Amino acid sequence: NVQDLPHGHEVVLGAWEDASNTSLALLTALREPCQQYCRAHPGWAPLAHALRGGNGTWTGPGYHGVHVHAAYAPLPGTRFGLVYQVAAGALLADLKRELIRTVEAHNDDPKFAKTSEEMAVANRSAAGPHA
Repeated sequence: NVQDLPHGHEVVLGAWEDASNTSLALLTALREPCQQYCRAHPGWAPLAHALRGGNGTWTGPGYHGVHVHAAYAPLPGTRFGLVYQVAAGALLADLKRELIRTVEAHNDDPKFAKTSEEMAVANRSAAGPHA
């Protein structure tokens, strides 16, 4: 379900409104409101690329004005294009959360436990020979 995506993640399904291929019709509701003018925003480039048959990734300002990373592709056998985008801040928050979980799991694992003396030796080694 598109509404179950984490904050900062969004799926957009769209098509051209008419044969002129200049105006986009959205088939999914946006999580945040987008005024009509924002359809001319460069953030719609991934959807336009998908509707022209392209697929790939795109990084830049999203249609809500925040920096996003997006993947786009046409849906084969249809006239629709699909974009999955993640706000850069949300992507970094997701990564940070996963790294913290990994570090905490290692800290709780006895085979990774270090004594204070082992930590001091490791810190001196990391500082280099001139520290």
